[in-house]
Amino acid sequence: MKKLDRYSAMICSKFLQNENDFINLVSVCKKFQEIPSMFHYNPIPLTTISKKLFSKMESEYIYTPRPNTIIQPSPHETVIWYPVEYDECNPKMDAKHYKRVVFTLSLHKTLEQIPNFVFKVKRGGVSLNREILHKLPSSVRVIGQKWYTFNTLSDVTIPTHITQLDKNAFLLCREVQSVMIPDSVNSIGVSCFQSCDLLKSVVLSSELKSIPSSCFNSCSQLSSVTIPIHVTSFGKQAFDNCRSLERIQIPEGVCEIGDDCFAHCARLREINIPSKIQRIFRDLELTADDSSYFNVEDDIPSNVKRIEVFGLSKASWQNPYKLTTLVIPSTVQIIDSFNFHECSDLKEVVFEMDIIHFEIGALKNLRLLTKVKLPNKLKEVSDEMFSCCQELEEIEIPEQVTSIGVNAFWGCVKLESVKLPKQLEVIHKCAFKLCEELKSIKIPDGVKQVEDSAFERCDALETVYMLNTKPLSEIVIFPIAKVVVKNKENIRSDVNGLLKKEDSCIVV
Repeated sequence: MKKLDRYSAMICSKFLQNENDFINLVSVCKKFQEIPSMFHYNPIPLTTISKKLFSKMESEYIYTPRPNTIIQPSPHETVIWYPVEYDECNPKMDAKHYKRVVFTLSLHKTLEQIPNFVFKVKRGGVSLNREILHKLPSSVRVIGQKWYTFNTLSDVTIPTHITQLDKNAFLLCREVQSVMIPDSVNSIGVSCFQSCDLLKSVVLSSELKSIPSSCFNSCSQLSSVTIPIHVTSFGKQAFDNCRSLERIQIPEGVCEIGDDCFAHCARLREINIPSKIQRIFRDLELTADDSSYFNVEDDIPSNVKRIEVFGLSKASWQNPYKLTTLVIPSTVQIIDSFNFHECSDLKEVVFEMDIIHFEIGALKNLRLLTKVKLPNKLKEVSDEMFSCCQELEEIEIPEQVTSIGVNAFWGCVKLESVKLPKQLEVIHKCAFKLCEELKSIKIPDGVKQVEDSAFERCDALETVYMLNTKPLSEIVIFPIAKVVVKNKENIRSDVNGLLKKEDSCIVV
């Protein structure tokens, strides 16, 4: 095992956060004790303690405008690292060196060019000087909010010295049709391209790690976009209302897809869900140290250490009208209520995993669904799970299922056959109501309870095979006058469809 030499340890120490980290470092071994004195600047904010650590400091770095920052009596240079407005500094007259100068365009309408020491540009309002928007000096690293708002150019190429696009950078840029983002850009902000009505193509930087919330919201002409392979998350409503978007390939490394990410994408035909997806969520809960954040609207707080995700969540796929096939990956454990509500063209759902739980109505109203294979480890068919799946003709319920919920198959008018598992114990109220094509049913030996109206309005039902040797706990109502019952008990139905035990009945 290689040991860390002093020089390498110094390089690593640039990423330490406070004086305690440095104290711990110098305590490791004798050769690390001189590392703080090797710095000619302070890599962390100065305090009474850290001031003693960096004894050979020549330049003082100030990271925050807070008043408790200690200023050296006569440093060779003072470097300001926190954002400072252009009006508040004068590098030519001031001894301080400013690293984060922010230029707000609306405050300087008469300037013909941006000073060459500016770090970030942004727009505070509508400016009359449009030419200055495209004359960015090489010192600029960040394009701030609304910089390109109302820009009349049809094509925009971001300079290669830019590393970040802030939120709303292209908001309401209604004339732009194409944007080229260089690989130097590693971050784009919330709503960056929102409401760019004519935007048809965008080339994203290969260094992007996430697509933030509402990034392409309401880009109604955007038909396709290539997502960089390093992207791991999509924010909520990232592609909401992209009405021309037909297909999108999500990289395998993506772990999170936010609420309503692809809502109202009326032409979306093809989409994949990567195997690492754990949750497509509506309500986001973030855990950061001892604090929790709920329903985060914009940026994820910088101190978040862990995002807890468990399964697909409510309304994740609301209104993807043309989606016909959906493959759910092996990591998902829970399907929440009404996930696929209004997916009117969805014909097939494939589960590549053993989901353990479906919430109420998880697959409800999939009117064209013809094929579904349920996960082997499923223990119950939840209430309304397949309600109104009008094209569903047959289904095999996994052997571990012990309960079929209320209205589970209500209105499955083409359902002809159902194989009930041997471990089944309860068939709840109206479970198979209005299954008009159901012709026969075998009720396993372990069933203890068949609730009222479980088979109501099953007009084609001809045969019920009762394999239970024990009396059922409740009276069962069948929709027909004659039911042929095959079992070991004297149980039959009368003219009202009541299944009951009679001493005089003939066992078939």
